[in-house]
Formats: sequence, C-alpha cells, structure tokens
Amino acid sequence: MGDPVGLSDAMLATTAWTQPRHDAALFPNPLKSEDDALMLRVQSGDEAALAQLLERHARLVLGIGYRILRDAGEAQELVQDVFLVAYRKCRLFDPQRGSFRAWLGRIAYRRALDRREYLNLHRFTMAAIWMTLPMCFRPPQMWSIRLS
Repeated sequence: MGDPVGLSDAMLATTAWTQPRHDAALFPNPLKSEDDALMLRVQSGDEAALAQLLERHARLVLGIGYRILRDAGEAQELVQDVFLVAYRKCRLFDPQRGSFRAWLGRIAYRRALDRREYLNLHRFTMAAIWMTLPMCFRPPQMWSIRLS
C-alpha cells in the first residue's frame, strides 16, 4: 500500500524541497542563526549579547590562536583581542554575506597571523640586540652563542 495521504516518496521529494516556503514573503531577510541575531543586538549596543557570543565562540578563537601561535598565553590574549575587534567593528558584520562564526573566524585567523609575524620579528630583533651585549648581560639561553 502507498502513503496514507496518497503522496508517493518521489512526489514528496519533488514538491517538499523544490517549492519555495510560503513564509518567505513575510520574512524577506531571515537571520541564518541565533548568533546573527545576537550580533545585530551588539550592533545596537547590547553588551550582554557580546558576552553570550564570547561564551559560545571563545574556544573557536582559542583553537585558531593556539594552532597558529603555538603558545597558550598568546592564544588567550588573541581571544580578548579578537572579541575587542569584533565589538569595535560590529557595524561591518552583515548576516547576508555570511555567518557570524565565519566572520569571527576570519578575524581570528588574520589577527593570529599578524601576531605571529610580529612575535617572530620581535624575537629576531631581541636576539640581535642580545648578541651585542657582553656575555655576562646575556640571558642564559644565549650564553652558548659566541660572537664571530
């Protein structure tokens, strides 16, 4: 026997997914997620919404930071930096262009790469400065390195 309503599986597959939803006219710009709605609240000045986004996505940013920076302390600082940037630039977020998670991930990735570049340059510069100091003023990890 067939479906009690009289619709076959093939008919359901072709009508249920190919027909536009009837409520689309009522909501022309639906938000993709609750995060998008929270970000719109942040845009209107709601700091509690920012706190909820921080709770939800801090681990994402921390993971990106740790993978790129390879330092837990730097990754934790990155979380603070990324959410501060997200708060300052919240007006740039557009839910029609993508999800909040993707937008935040791009900020985190870019800031982590910038921070890694800064740290690598700073470490190189500090090593060069330490090499100009007499041996007794160098940090212990630099004692084995001799000037030529």
